[in-house]
Amino acid sequence: MKNKKDLGVIIQFDDKEYSEEEIEFLWERFISILAEAKNIEIDTKQLKT
Repeated sequence: MKNKKDLGVIIQFDDKEYSEEEIEFLWERFISILAEAKNIEIDTKQLKT
């Protein structure tokens, strides 16, 4: 029997202005981290617009 644990995520925003490239990179990294945590392989080329 597996023990289940609750996981919380805190997202903290700052007041910085980000360029379009920085925003795309941050979203790509965020999605990659979530996929990695769930053991899902994704092609990062598909994340790019």
